[in-house]
Amino acid sequence: MKVVWLYSKKSKAQAIMIDFFFAIIILVFLIELYFSGWGRSVLGIGLKEQKNEMEILALQITDMFVKSPGVPSDWNQTNVLAIGLAQEDHILDTDKVNKFTNLSVDKTKQLLGISDLNFYFKLDYVQGDNIKEYGSVPVNSEEIVLIRRLVFYEEKKAFMEMYLWK
Repeated sequence: MKVVWLYSKKSKAQAIMIDFFFAIIILVFLIELYFSGWGRSVLGIGLKEQKNEMEILALQITDMFVKSPGVPSDWNQTNVLAIGLAQEDHILDTDKVNKFTNLSVDKTKQLLGISDLNFYFKLDYVQGDNIKEYGSVPVNSEEIVLIRRLVFYEEKKAFMEMYLWK
């Protein structure tokens, strides 16, 4: 009895090459999938780290505002070295708040060390009445940071808010 082969040696080699190319395509796809996921992870970590740094900076700025009278303690627009708004701890000085909101935005950014960031300062009584606003209004950004502090202003409770964003 004679056995007839349906495939010749040449067609077996072609089948092996086709399998090899499919395996290569799958391997390239898996490598691409891995590296694209890795790239997104690295980018996400970088954005999270950047936001954490902005939160720390905003906390430091608001601490300086609510705990320090500034440098010098009787600062004005021409001699200010460090902005502080406190008359006492968490009690804001009305005169210093007015001086602060009358500074130029560029000078304020320079004094706060945030020349590459945008900021918005807002002071409202707890009941909701607006007291002061200063800086540029926040834009819709994923990288925006808000720090809100409870303070006393003119012997009433108020919220001081500081927004930072890129």
